[in-house]
Amino acid sequence: LNCNAVLDCCGAEDAQSLKPEPSRKRTAKGQWQAALSMMTHMASIRSCANEASYLSAIGACDQGLQYERGIQLFREMRGLQLEQDAKCYNAMLSCCTKCHNWRAALGLL
Repeated sequence: LNCNAVLDCCGAEDAQSLKPEPSRKRTAKGQWQAALSMMTHMASIRSCANEASYLSAIGACDQGLQYERGIQLFREMRGLQLEQDAKCYNAMLSCCTKCHNWRAALGLL
């Protein structure tokens, strides 16, 4: 199982394509929970989350309007000394913007 691939799906804007059956509705806004669960699972099996893992999970938080959880992941990356590139900052800034929290966005800089 490729955990990063699962995380990418959680952050996908078109989560409708991920639904297992036509009668079941899923939206991207509900996928942030699955992304955080996957990050926890990765830690439990001692699979090292990398920059791509965190970026995907932050992207899922962005889609789910969960800026506080995104910030937690962002800070974890710093603590693990993982590189936070422009994509990572853009995902966090997008999340903060969607949640109308400019103070949180300024706190990232």
